[in-house]
Amino acid sequence: MVIETQHSSQNPEVQLLEQQIFDVHHVSGRLLTAIAYSEFEIEALSELIKKHDLTNSDVQTHFVGSSALLYLGDGLRLYSIEEPFKTGSPESESLYVAVGMFENCIFLAQYKRPNLRSSWHSHSPGEHFYNPDQNAFKYRDDGRVSKVGGYTYVSANEPHMIYTLDRPAFTLILHEGTVLNHDQILDKPRPTIDQLREMTIRAGLYPTV
Repeated sequence: MVIETQHSSQNPEVQLLEQQIFDVHHVSGRLLTAIAYSEFEIEALSELIKKHDLTNSDVQTHFVGSSALLYLGDGLRLYSIEEPFKTGSPESESLYVAVGMFENCIFLAQYKRPNLRSSWHSHSPGEHFYNPDQNAFKYRDDGRVSKVGGYTYVSANEPHMIYTLDRPAFTLILHEGTVLNHDQILDKPRPTIDQLREMTIRAGLYPTV
């Protein structure tokens, strides 16, 4: 499935403000987002978002499981864990709970339950990832794994698969293109969760107990 928006040649700008606010400047405006895990964080991060915004607009809250997506800016469509947005990738086990399709980029809020994988794919635009809960991992190829962590950039045409182990992950993504068209890796078998767990433990990124 190909999902496309009206294209603009101007590249989006992405910043991580104060290590907590995922800030996207796109052709039509600006989108400030964050993920909160408690009522206290909702209040604190809402104030932090307002500090970086000059419009005096209200910060909106979208509850997802036991966490919340905070956002300020127009253009988001909201979904739920029970009825998520689907990219059309048949192998993906990701749940997309918010999507913003702009003229020069696509914003995605990805929720992934424990022990799940995205498809293993590449695409010509690069992608920015922000995973504050530190529970998302990235598999590239040949046994190379890493944490998505506070910020990860996946370059254009770089094979990647995002996965979780024993904990869910909530990740914000900025796709630098206007088409969600994944080139699936088909000439190699996709690693299983058990294989990914072993790789992650060997890399020292996950405890053995």
